[in-house]
Amino acid sequence: MKIERGGRQMPISPSRFGDDQECDMREETAFTVHSSVLKIWGLLADLPGYARWHPHYRFSHGPVRGRDFLLSWLLFDDRRAKVMLYISAADKPRVLGWSAGRRWMFKLQERYEITPIANGAEVRHSFECGGLFAIFGWLAGIMTRDAVRTNMAAQDEAFIAQLKKQARKPVSSRSSVPRRPAPPPTRKADND
Repeated sequence: MKIERGGRQMPISPSRFGDDQECDMREETAFTVHSSVLKIWGLLADLPGYARWHPHYRFSHGPVRGRDFLLSWLLFDDRRAKVMLYISAADKPRVLGWSAGRRWMFKLQERYEITPIANGAEVRHSFECGGLFAIFGWLAGIMTRDAVRTNMAAQDEAFIAQLKKQARKPVSSRSSVPRRPAPPPTRKADND
């Protein structure tokens, strides 16, 4: 599986929060993966499975649009923040996104968009935040943006590594339906 990597910083732009609020910070990366769109979607949509590969996130359950779920987010020194999220976009196999927060105080959205190409797919990973939290982040300036970029790069690399790992697994030629055990042999002794 060949992987091409690229990324770019997006300028501050209108958010996808579903309202007219401007986001205070938006970062986006894009990478190309030579794998099927459904395999990519399957790995992204398996939220409880993030514990096997994602360096920062642990989710409470899988994606159900409009349903709240808990994200445990590794911050630093094994300290975690817990945030209630909801699935804001789930369009199999094209888009998966989640959002959290209140409109004016704190708002974040993370989103993956999968676009099929000739030999695989392009994955766009975006992170947006707004509200007072983002204003404090803006005051911190480049340090916050650098941290977000570094975290996103680590997340994307971990995703690519897990996708490669799954591609190396042998495909079973047998059906996934469990076989019924053979009946015990009947005894034919005269003294039974």
